[in-house]
Amino acid sequence: MRIFAHWYAGAVKLCRFELTASPGETRSGLFYDGRVYETDGESAIGIHDPSSIRLQCPIGRPSAVRFFDLLTGEFGEPLLTYSYLHPSSLVRPLGEIPLSESSGPVGLDVRVCAVVQEEGRLVERAEAERHILGYSILANVVDLDGFEKAQRSGRGLTPARDQGSFFGPFVVTPDELTEAMSGDDRTRFTWTLKIAINRQTIFESTQAQAVSAADVLAAGSVFRPWEPGEIAAFPALEVPDLSETPLGRPLAPTDHLAVTVEPLGTLVGEIA
Repeated sequence: MRIFAHWYAGAVKLCRFELTASPGETRSGLFYDGRVYETDGESAIGIHDPSSIRLQCPIGRPSAVRFFDLLTGEFGEPLLTYSYLHPSSLVRPLGEIPLSESSGPVGLDVRVCAVVQEEGRLVERAEAERHILGYSILANVVDLDGFEKAQRSGRGLTPARDQGSFFGPFVVTPDELTEAMSGDDRTRFTWTLKIAINRQTIFESTQAQAVSAADVLAAGSVFRPWEPGEIAAFPALEVPDLSETPLGRPLAPTDHLAVTVEPLGTLVGEIA
């Protein structure tokens, strides 16, 4: 997963893309100074204008996607737990998520995620950063009725989350995020979130990450090791009920969605 170490040392935004002139051929590169630099893993082999490319999910099919949630234990203590999202549910930037005919109202669950670059079992907090290639955005379309029923009954949340999740647009390396880091903890950040539906901003806030990436990697490695390319989605950022925003309703077909999490970028998609 250390795909750019020989060519570009430092802060980068990694991406995967197709050229509009050569559809079906996925290429790798990095976004820098308004251009996309295609690489062969060690050196630059082409420079492209963003208008000439079609972004793909910034990594290929991951081995697993784990959604972490912060719960309250029997004695009031915080507990980190996780459920799985099927990797096929990941949708590229500017892609479409079709709503299931059987789904009720749908909402939005926005998370920052880490892409794992190194295997790790029983990861210690102090060593967690070296396991992380970088960070990205997941905007998950949630079946609200299914989510509520699962929470009431204690059943798993995975079915309510399996409509689809936009992923991207980049994997941003930690050195790109120093100004967003919270104090001395290089795996905890403060994010600026903005959500726009049909090009109307409906929500903006600045939020501290509920738990650090180090906590997530440590908790997730107790029973099974992390694998390179796996995705760890942190507890969701706070997003209001969309019916209580200027949108005034749940998501619906033809909605254009833009989720900005600075400094990670803007993730755009369509509800079909």
